[in-house]
Amino acid sequence: VLVLRLISKRTPKWVNVLLWGIVALRLMLPFSVESALSLIPSAETVSPAVVQFDPAPTITSGVNIIDNAVNPSLSEHFAAVPTASVNPLYVWTEIAGWVWLIGLGAMLLYALVSYLRLRRRVSVSLCVRENIYLCDAISSPFILGVVKPHIYLPSTLDEVQRQNVLSHERAHLTRRDHWWKPLGFALLAVYWFNPVLWLAYTLLCRDIELACDERVIRTMDESAVKTYSTVLLACSIPRKAVITCPLAFGEIGVKERVWNALHYKKPAFWVVAASVAVCVVVAVCFLTNPPTDTDAAGLVGFRREQVTYADVTDASGAQPSNVQLTAEETDAVYALLDALQYKRLGAASAMQDCYARLYFISAAGERCEVMLSEREMLVNPITGGKTARLYELRSGSTEFRDYLLGCIGTSDAAPEQMSHPALSDDLTEAERGVIDEFLHWAQALRAEDILNLQFRDGSGSRFLVDAELTALSAQLVPALNALTEAELYTQQGYGDSAYYTLTVNLRDGTQYTFLCGFDCVRLLHPTFEPGLSSSYPSDRPTLWIDSPALMACIDSLESSPAPLPDFETVAGHSDAASTTGYAAYDALLAEISGLRRSGASDVQTDFSHDLLSVNDYYQTPGWLLRDLDGDGILELLLGADWGDGHSVIFNIYRLDGAKAVRVVDGWNRSRWYLCTDGSLANEGSSSAFESSYSYYRYENGALRHLETVISLDGWLYSDTTDHYVGGKGFRPVSEDEANAVREKYTHETLSFTPFVV
Repeated sequence: VLVLRLISKRTPKWVNVLLWGIVALRLMLPFSVESALSLIPSAETVSPAVVQFDPAPTITSGVNIIDNAVNPSLSEHFAAVPTASVNPLYVWTEIAGWVWLIGLGAMLLYALVSYLRLRRRVSVSLCVRENIYLCDAISSPFILGVVKPHIYLPSTLDEVQRQNVLSHERAHLTRRDHWWKPLGFALLAVYWFNPVLWLAYTLLCRDIELACDERVIRTMDESAVKTYSTVLLACSIPRKAVITCPLAFGEIGVKERVWNALHYKKPAFWVVAASVAVCVVVAVCFLTNPPTDTDAAGLVGFRREQVTYADVTDASGAQPSNVQLTAEETDAVYALLDALQYKRLGAASAMQDCYARLYFISAAGERCEVMLSEREMLVNPITGGKTARLYELRSGSTEFRDYLLGCIGTSDAAPEQMSHPALSDDLTEAERGVIDEFLHWAQALRAEDILNLQFRDGSGSRFLVDAELTALSAQLVPALNALTEAELYTQQGYGDSAYYTLTVNLRDGTQYTFLCGFDCVRLLHPTFEPGLSSSYPSDRPTLWIDSPALMACIDSLESSPAPLPDFETVAGHSDAASTTGYAAYDALLAEISGLRRSGASDVQTDFSHDLLSVNDYYQTPGWLLRDLDGDGILELLLGADWGDGHSVIFNIYRLDGAKAVRVVDGWNRSRWYLCTDGSLANEGSSSAFESSYSYYRYENGALRHLETVISLDGWLYSDTTDHYVGGKGFRPVSEDEANAVREKYTHETLSFTPFVV
């Protein structure tokens, strides 16, 4: 915009203001559309992941000269220290964040003080008419106010000067300049650390005044323009600091404005049309980000027909080999690279857990190396001074991996050669019990035990019914029946990401969830995984199942795009007579699904309205069955996923004959959780100053209170009551004692069956 402003002398001045509006839009929008026409060099100059985790942090400006100049010094001085808990650059960015916040506060405080001082100066003013005021304490006219703007005029102006000034200020109001200038200052306050923004704000203020002058004088004759210029000179004021709020008549660039007024010529139509076209081009090229995805030629640096040599190397260490690719294999590799979906992470020089390396040479002598791990791809152009680029793989990586390992002859042997640790000797008794319980269930499972199956991938979730359920059960049940302890192993930490999830809901209310990674299946169980989050302890074991038959069952679902069934067919058995096996529960689920389908959220219901509303906190509201008290009759739990493994329960119903009776009534300020020991936890908040944590046991159709801690001007504890009425039954405890009570109860991660709408 600065460059265009210099070369567009003949364009209308309002075009410059419009260009600054495009700048403001870019600075405000939290997202950007990808476009091949984008001229932005890099969508993400500094990756947060690089700042926190990269051993040698780098920037990705998109300009090789800048990257090559900055990155060596940046990587050297801010390299990770093995003994430190965080990267040095992360510490500095935290400090910089506080510095930025202080600067923002100072800018906003300056704006507030300036506004209040000006309000005090014009507090004694005489209203002439409507929103026009005369004031003795000011030397130049201006507009003050955003919602209800007032025009303030010096009382020393004569009638001719007053009319010219009013024409100018009314033009400001028509153009809504009393909105745009404060918005510009607000952006300057946020980006105060950027010197170009200070220049941009100054020029925005100048362009606003020039555009307003043009609007006023475009209908004036030569004599009137001279009079207007004389008034402009008479009302000029010395240039001081950045003025935040008022639009002062003689505040900015008086010399330039007078010259423009005296030399103004109405622009030709083609000039206006060309100016608008320039604005459109600028918006398309600079409001959009460069695409993070590209084709194989864009990744490698040259097209397939330019490749004269290509090979693949096994870099995993399982079976070292190097194979030159045939023409057909090179074609296939380029096709697979084209099909990959990925996100640009930044510049990098190394990666972890690389399983294969591709090497290409073009007829012109250009060379490129592509390194692949299960989740990342590092593209390293070896010639031309280009920087290596790191990408996060989104989809297609499994097919690519299998093909490459097949080329070097390790695909079939890979599962046997992969070195998995056996079941650890240091597993706790509870973890050993989980394994024994799982194996007993898997080996005794029958198809008729399955109520329904739910499959999730990155695009959504669906139930398997009728023929698809029967077909998968015919594969799944034998695969689970054949499992042995030899196929189970533990791995420290969280392992690979799960791309597919299969949840098995049984008729007795129990549930098993399998998370399918690249080469193995992980069993989701709260004993091993109390919460699915990125903060999963690196020294905690996870239970994995190395069964090709089980993995094949889950993989087969990806290519079966069955639609989400209607409510009536979710039963999970051929007659579709019941969803839960209990008519009272079916009726309740039908009522919830009907209300969700109709969009009704303000009707009186027996259950929580959080099951009907759509918000950012609770994803996939749904239901599950669980025998909470061990009497053989299942209770109905209604709740939602809150993210990071938090499963919130809003309502619990039990059967009373043919009726469903509510046992637990919650909402977003009174959340219930099922704990791994079978107890129920309630977290409530009546205000910003009071929070309660109560724990219960469900027995004989009712809740039995165990204990409660309350945060209210300190911590209070009771094992006799859960209501703090006059302090009866509660005694003061320390924060450590209160935390010890809360830490006894671990929330279980639940997989709710979503309501069908």
